[in-house]
Amino acid sequence: MSIFVKTIQSPEILDSQYAWEFHQEIESLIAAGVKIFLLDLKSVTFISNSGLMALISIWRSARAANCQLMLKSTSHQVKMLLELTGLDRVFEVLPDFNSSVEDLVPTKKTVVLNK
Repeated sequence: MSIFVKTIQSPEILDSQYAWEFHQEIESLIAAGVKIFLLDLKSVTFISNSGLMALISIWRSARAANCQLMLKSTSHQVKMLLELTGLDRVFEVLPDFNSSVEDLVPTKKTVVLNK
């Protein structure tokens, strides 16, 4: 069995300008059969209210499609924002910056699709 994984690089600023495009990208990947999404937030320096709403909407879409959504490489500012909003209890945040796909699904064949 193959598990299709997509690592998605987030922009430096996640706001209303990028939120719709980001959500559409996830929707098309779900339709293409991707089952695990790793949202790489290492370059994010700012998340607006619209950006947070986009993340929640993406999480809901992934959950409805029986997909797994995880955040990785969150900066200190992003971690604080997630904690302040309670979203740290909603999103699965990988514990360290070096987590790999193989650490997540060690017993199954993994195909990594890079953007």
